[in-house]
Amino acid sequence: MNKQFKQVLEFNQAFNLPVNVDTIEPKEIELRKRLLDEENSEYWEGVQKFIHSEEKQNPEEARKHAIKEIFDALIDIKYVLIGCYVYCGYPYMNDNNYVNNSKVGMMDYDESFNKFREIEELINTFDLGNINHKLNFLLAEHGMLDYFELGFDEVHASNMSKLEDGKVIKREDGKVLKGANYFKPNLKKVLNYEQ
Repeated sequence: MNKQFKQVLEFNQAFNLPVNVDTIEPKEIELRKRLLDEENSEYWEGVQKFIHSEEKQNPEEARKHAIKEIFDALIDIKYVLIGCYVYCGYPYMNDNNYVNNSKVGMMDYDESFNKFREIEELINTFDLGNINHKLNFLLAEHGMLDYFELGFDEVHASNMSKLEDGKVIKREDGKVLKGANYFKPNLKKVLNYEQ
């Protein structure tokens, strides 16, 4: 299991979100679609700001701000994508790691076959492989691949700060909301935009 999978798994466990479920629920699929749509909108807002940065009073600062927003949105999209895999117990999670004292991704053949059919449906619904490929391409296109791991760490720390005195605050549809202890990820620092 790679580092980002472990981080998203930690987030799901800390916020009592479903992990390695037996049955993929339609409401969970809808939530993930909404989250991806929200992050995709944020990405395109950042792109528009970048395109129009020359029109601003301080174009260099406007450009840096837009790039930070693009970077944040791309990392958030990756976080949601990995969350889809963590939710359904995708095989990448299977390296003898344990979740709540039970092996993640370890099942008998029949169970495994049915689960993989559900996972395949989920992947096709979201076109996860294609999104992930495009996401990596966009990170490279925007010159952000070298900063990705540090940026993901920063976003993860920020996401973990959403707990409020050990309590989870959720929107009606299940999205985790920011608590009083929340802090924004400092992606300007990751991108070397501040000293």
